[in-house]
This record gives sequence, C-alpha cells and structure tokens, in this order.
Amino acid sequence: MGTLADLKARIKDELGGRTDLDSQIAYAIDDAIKLHLQQHLWPTEASTSFDTVPGTAYYVVPTRFRGFVRVTVTDDGDKWPLEPISYEQYRDMDGDDADDDGTPSCYALFGGYMYLHPVPDEVYPINCDYYRDFAAPVTDDEENYWTVEAEPLIRNTAKKILYSEVILDFEKAAFAERNANDWLRRFQRESRDYQGGGSLRPTLW
Repeated sequence: MGTLADLKARIKDELGGRTDLDSQIAYAIDDAIKLHLQQHLWPTEASTSFDTVPGTAYYVVPTRFRGFVRVTVTDDGDKWPLEPISYEQYRDMDGDDADDDGTPSCYALFGGYMYLHPVPDEVYPINCDYYRDFAAPVTDDEENYWTVEAEPLIRNTAKKILYSEVILDFEKAAFAERNANDWLRRFQRESRDYQGGGSLRPTLW
C-alpha cells in the first residue's frame, strides 16, 4: 500500500468491487483519519526548541500544533518543567505582576501563541514536546503515514463506517470494527514502546 488511490482501491475491492460508493469511501477515509488523529500515535509526536527574548512574553506555537506534552525551561544549566495554566489565569497573573520579569515558571495558550509567565528577563532555552497534526492526504497520488504504516487501521475503520452508516450491514461493521481495534492496539503498543513505556498526557488548547 502507498497512495490514497491505493487505499481507496483496496477498500472498494473489499466491499465487493462496488462502483457506486466512491464519494462515500473518500468521506469514510477522512473520518477514520480524524478519529485516529485523536489517539496520539507516535508519528504525531514532535519536539522543538527556541530561545526567549528578554521582555517578550508570547511566542508562536509550532506548525501543525495540537497540544503540548511537556514544556521545559533551562536556567543556569538546570532544566525545569513549565506549568500549564489557563489563559484566564495568565491574564490575572499578568495584571498582578506586570513588572515582575524573571525565569518563566508557567505558560498559557491562546490564539496560536504561548504566553510565558513571568516575562523572561533574559535568554532562556525553551524545549517543547508536543503533538502535531498529521494531515490526511488530499490528492490521490499523495501518501503518508495514514496510507502506508497505518493503512490497515484506516482501511478497517473506514469499512466499519461504510458498513454501519452507508451499507447498513451491521454484522460486517462489527467485524471491521474488531479488525480496526486489533490494529489500534498494535499501534498503541508501538507508541508506548517508542516512548520507552511512558504514558504522557497532552495539554490541549
């Protein structure tokens, strides 16, 4: 398996070669990818780092950002985790301590920006581990994680959607769902192994 077209063709073949479901197959694939994007499988994990600018409180979040797993600041060689807080909490703290610059200890997310508090008083390295969007392919000749490595998961989930919502064959829908769950458990094990056995909870915005 490789491209989006290959994935569509295999689903069509496994549905008995039906030629009247092309648009429904495309929608089901898109829905399946959206569903499993929420599972935070390892290809959606990423890391980035940046240096703060003295006197600057806010910074653009990474491209295709979905949620932070861990954010740390390094001060005099020591690395500390930053505490996630709500934007409302940040606004209250910013108003109370408007002149209180120093080493950041927490952050809030709003409008595509990360807001640090206290406002950095010097250059601090910030490291971010986060979940990113792994977008669905748009054109038939595209391929990515969803149509290659995770192809069995997406294919069976899409078939479950088609059988339960379009074809209305609930026995086959249950069979496809069992297959999809088997593949999901496999990929979740791979993700845990990739993380070294850890279990991380993202901070979404």
